[in-house]
Amino acid sequence: MPLQEENRRDDTAEEMRLTDVVLLKAESVADKVGWLEKLRNVVESKGAQLKGQSAPPMRSW
Repeated sequence: MPLQEENRRDDTAEEMRLTDVVLLKAESVADKVGWLEKLRNVVESKGAQLKGQSAPPMRSW
């Protein structure tokens, strides 16, 4: 029986890791609030529940 080459991928280099942190930069606080509302609507439309209903802290750079 001939030797067969194993088809194994090294996923460690390509793996995307999930985090709880998203850095959202916007030109103004109003733009950032608008983007957060859009993201919240998309998440809720997919049936996911948000961890907290309060607004996340916003830092100005």
